[in-house]
Amino acid sequence: MEKRTKEDIKEAIEFFKNAKDIDSEFALADLGLAECYVIIPYYGILPEDEAYPLAKKFALLSLEKDPYLAEVYATLEIVYDVYEFNWREAKKLFEKAIYIKPSYATAHQWFSIYLRRIGRLDDSLKYSKIALELDPFSLVIRSTVADTYYDRREYEKAKEMYDYILNLDENFIGAHIYLSGIYLNKGDCEKALFELKLEKDITTQWVLLKKMFKARIYAHCGKIDEAKEIAKEIEREIEKEKETYFMFPALIYSAFGEVEVALNWTEKAPLARDGYLFLFMWEKDFDKVRKRKEFKELIYKSSLSEDLLYFKKTP
Repeated sequence: MEKRTKEDIKEAIEFFKNAKDIDSEFALADLGLAECYVIIPYYGILPEDEAYPLAKKFALLSLEKDPYLAEVYATLEIVYDVYEFNWREAKKLFEKAIYIKPSYATAHQWFSIYLRRIGRLDDSLKYSKIALELDPFSLVIRSTVADTYYDRREYEKAKEMYDYILNLDENFIGAHIYLSGIYLNKGDCEKALFELKLEKDITTQWVLLKKMFKARIYAHCGKIDEAKEIAKEIEREIEKEKETYFMFPALIYSAFGEVEVALNWTEKAPLARDGYLFLFMWEKDFDKVRKRKEFKELIYKSSLSEDLLYFKKTP
């Protein structure tokens, strides 16, 4: 599943289901299904509320049959981290996965993403580099290293890695989007917009994500009306499709200085378990919101403050 296309994931699910039919006690089949379901929300196959409970179900089934599979603990961690926001339990599972199998690159990669989400960017970079050393041919893991450099605002290092990825896979959409962010933060609007031209809008998430970056580019290039119109489009889409990507309009409004409006959108994110709150809270455009007292109070009220380090160090 390295390329992680819809077709590859669907085929893998059928393969593991067939394996379970042949041997219902085959722990690796349950593990395979858990690993498929934990990533498919990103590819529009199933919504999060269906996919993550299935991932948890099959992970727990696998653990019942073999409690020493490191891959199961790492997969279960993703559910606790990304879907349930149970970060204390997620951290324990990561550490257990790495203890059982130190050579498991994906466990180090996912632990890096967890650390990145809670603002431990130095540690995130450390674990992403370990993952890449263990699996130097994985473009997905390489993108995790690049994403961490991006959050650390080491844009040249991030760009070098995204360029490398795109030389091998020109359709790697995440690399294009983050390159757009790099050019945005450098003030190169033309190149930033160019990176958003890739037509790989496989889910509503990707469509809105690209629109969010486009609106911010417009905001920084003086096209405020166009930026606000895209913000309204995203708002309508969120309402229509009952999506929870509240951080997208929050980032746009923050980009053109409407901090109060941005805060209003941000306040909706924790309750809705909008994971983009923690992936994009380190963006330059979000600095003014992140430093506001109201935002810190929001994190405290959401019972997430013990894990977040944003108030100690801002990149």
